[in-house]
Amino acid sequence: MRFINSFIIFFAILFFVNTAFSYVSTNFFRPYDINFRMSEWENKKIRLGVNVEYGQTNDGRDWDEHKVNALQLYNPSESSLGMLMGAPKGSAAYDLANYFLAAYGPATDDGVRGHFKLDGDYQELDLTFYGKYSIPLKKVPGNFEIFLYIPVRSMELKNVNWVDQTKNILNSDLDVKNLLTSDIKDVAQRLGDLNLGSWSKTGLSDIVFMLGWYNDFRQMKEYLKNVRITSRVGLSIPSGSKKDEDRAFSLPLWNDGAWSMPFSIGIDLDFVNRIKTGLEFEITF
Repeated sequence: MRFINSFIIFFAILFFVNTAFSYVSTNFFRPYDINFRMSEWENKKIRLGVNVEYGQTNDGRDWDEHKVNALQLYNPSESSLGMLMGAPKGSAAYDLANYFLAAYGPATDDGVRGHFKLDGDYQELDLTFYGKYSIPLKKVPGNFEIFLYIPVRSMELKNVNWVDQTKNILNSDLDVKNLLTSDIKDVAQRLGDLNLGSWSKTGLSDIVFMLGWYNDFRQMKEYLKNVRITSRVGLSIPSGSKKDEDRAFSLPLWNDGAWSMPFSIGIDLDFVNRIKTGLEFEITF
C-alpha cells in the first residue's frame, strides 16, 4: 500500500510540474532548474552527481498553437527571394535580385514563388555534472550552500528537407526555379557561403556557479509540517560554443557567448505523508 501511495504521488508531481521559459529555441531544463533540485542528505557537506535529459521531436506548436514541423515554428515557409534583398552592390546576389526585379517588377514574391516548406528532426541530450558543498556557518541564520554545474550538451537538427513551393506556370516561375530554387543549397553556399544542411554539435555548455541559502520554519499544524524559504544567486560563464553564423540551423550551446546572473527566490511547503509543494520565482540578467 505504501508503494502504491508513493507511485501516485510521484506521477501527481509530474503532472503539476510546469515551467514557462524560452531556452535556445527548446524547452529543455536549465542545469540549475528547480526540477533538478537535489534531495537533502542529512549531515552530508558534499554531494556529487549527474542529471540526464534527452528528447527528440519533429514537430512543435507555432504562435497560433497549430502543430507544425520544428522548422516551421516561426514561419510556415521561407522565401529564397527574400534572402537576396539588401545584398551589397556588385555582388552576385545583388545582380540576381536586379535580374528578377528588371524582368518582373518588384512583386516577384507572390507568397509561393521562391518559397520553401522546411522539414527536419530535432534531438538533444544533456548531461549535467553537479556538485554541492554545505558551508558550515553556525553564527548566521539559515544554511548556505555552494553549487557548481558543468553541463555537456549534444544537439542535432537532422533530415533537413527544403520542399520548393514554386509552381511551373509563368515565365517568372521557371526563371526562379532555374536560377534559384532548383538547388537552393548550392546557391546559398555560392552566393553567401551559407550552409543550409543538417547540423549537429556536442560539447561543453556554460559552467554555472551558484550560492544558495535556505532556512526552515518548523510548523506544529495538523497537515503542514515545515516551511522553507530559499534563495539562490549565481554566475553563468560563457564556456559553451556560440552559434555558427555560416550554418543556417546552428544553435548556441547555451547563452551564445553572453555572461549571465541567475537569481531565484522560493518557498517550499512540507505536508504529512511526504507531500511537498512550493513556488519559485526566477529571473536571469
